[in-house]
Amino acid sequence: MSRNSVIIPVLETFLDLSTIPKSGLYYSIVGLFVTTTVVSTLLTAAFLVLSILLWSHFKHIRFFWFLVQLILSVFIISVSNLLIHVPATLGLLSPSTLNSEIFIFVTYLIDFSHYSIIFSNTVIAINRGVLFFKKSSVAAKTFESPFIMFWLLLIWLMPLGIDYVLMSAGCRIQHNLKMKKFRMKCEKYSNSFLIHTETPLGIQIIDTLLQIGLPAFIFLIYASIVVSIAFARNLSLKDHDKTILKQAIFTFVVFQAPSLVFMGSNFFSIEDVGAFLIKRFVNTMEIFGGIATPSFFFFTSQEVRKIMTSRVYATNSDNSADMVQRNRIRAAA
Repeated sequence: MSRNSVIIPVLETFLDLSTIPKSGLYYSIVGLFVTTTVVSTLLTAAFLVLSILLWSHFKHIRFFWFLVQLILSVFIISVSNLLIHVPATLGLLSPSTLNSEIFIFVTYLIDFSHYSIIFSNTVIAINRGVLFFKKSSVAAKTFESPFIMFWLLLIWLMPLGIDYVLMSAGCRIQHNLKMKKFRMKCEKYSNSFLIHTETPLGIQIIDTLLQIGLPAFIFLIYASIVVSIAFARNLSLKDHDKTILKQAIFTFVVFQAPSLVFMGSNFFSIEDVGAFLIKRFVNTMEIFGGIATPSFFFFTSQEVRKIMTSRVYATNSDNSADMVQRNRIRAAA
């Protein structure tokens, strides 16, 4: 599986757009990527501001801590794509910039953010599962202070470790121009010579875990919660329960879609344009996978709606009171 995986970072060569034949599919995928990146950047910025404003209301809920960390990771991956991949996709960067150290650094930052998004969603699912089933008070306490700091650190330390392992092994996926397929490429320097090596077993295990294991684990937790609720209510689900199920299905699909497309593409000969579009599709799904959980929370949470409504009402009441006071002063004058 790791030979064609989407989880391993992709070594990409951006094309000269003036030489590319552009079809409706090309404009659709590129347009979706650019739009998703811009919208996600704006949304996550707004979510971060809302998180700060609502922190006093939700800080006692441990899920909210992980949600804020997830939002930050999605913001980083969105801004990073906006800085390098969007202009590169639109042909706005010079070849020297595409090969610069800062471009490579931001590429690895995107990989780091993608891994952290997967781990954030996993920990959030575990937290929800533990709180719902409450089979063990000990398990529930692992999300209280000071243990919650372990989870928060783990979400960022694991991606750092994965990035380090991949960089050390020199493993990247590259579109093979001769075979016209994506292939794993592990390279190391030995005595000033670049040597091709076999994909290490550890990287194959990491690849399988991130590509299939964790997304399936997340889906099973949410599905178990919904099934338990359904049987408790004689197979009757409320809107909130349906939202949880929709979130589980959507998150699972957007994590799996790039992998299926990436692996399926290797049954066909992929030209440069096809490889370019596949990578843009992967970038788009990475963002969707991160923005899903925060969007479901802020757009469907009744608690958030109540707080925001009360704040808007309080602001309007204050403005009305000030207006009445000014009118009285004018009348008295």
